[in-house]
Amino acid sequence: MAVVIDNHRNAMPQAGVASAEIVYEAVTEGGITRLLAVFHCTPASRIGPVRSARPYFAYIAKEWGAIFAHCGGLEKDVAPIEQLKVIDANELLNPEGFWRDKARSAPHNLFTSVEALRKRLGLQKAVADLKKRWEFSPWSPSPVKGMEVRYSKKYAVRYYLYEAADGRNCYRRMADGRESIDEDGTPVEVSNVLVQAVPTKVVYADGGVEMRLIGEGKAWYLLGGRAVTGSWKKKSSVEPTQFFDDRGNPIRLTPGGTWVQIVPAESATVTFLEK
Repeated sequence: MAVVIDNHRNAMPQAGVASAEIVYEAVTEGGITRLLAVFHCTPASRIGPVRSARPYFAYIAKEWGAIFAHCGGLEKDVAPIEQLKVIDANELLNPEGFWRDKARSAPHNLFTSVEALRKRLGLQKAVADLKKRWEFSPWSPSPVKGMEVRYSKKYAVRYYLYEAADGRNCYRRMADGRESIDEDGTPVEVSNVLVQAVPTKVVYADGGVEMRLIGEGKAWYLLGGRAVTGSWKKKSSVEPTQFFDDRGNPIRLTPGGTWVQIVPAESATVTFLEK
């Protein structure tokens, strides 16, 4: 399942983000970002708030062969769903599998779950070539302290090294100056952060952006405590995005959660943290 999740201040706290295997973050209108949370093995019982589609999220859902869950969108936002033959779970057309939380204010109150989406789709299944895409390595014995990803002067995401009492390492996430914590109190903890610099420009009257996910560009990574630079490449709408180090070798992840920060190539900055 690939679920579009609200990332506005009024949507906090979010649900299900801390348990997603992969989360993508990308800009929408006015510099605000939105998330696409991918669930494969985790049966998250509450995910949201769910918001409307964006074209680039449909491309990501397609490369994972995922069922794409969202709440409508303008024509430009939903057109790629049909063009790419993405399996669509659009609440605006059919509310089955979604519900409104009366304790929250609209539009930040729409939720779903993995089980509800499975029931909605019945026997229909997403189809993808899910060959093994990654190799894995253990945590570095001397992990770097973290990374700051600055989308603009007003918005930045920071990952900082956290050492649990049991000796386990992870990176905890802060966004917009606040800790990222699910509504059940679970902090967002990851092993890998992939920053993908993508050509981005405003092309729509509503301030919507076009992001060119097919092509190639620069990339920065936190991989189990290792600070790595490199590049990304995506050959077509159905091919997976590939990530390489600065020697051209495929990167190796570390077991644990992964966040992909899709940033405007023209303006974003990435800094590895020393302290």
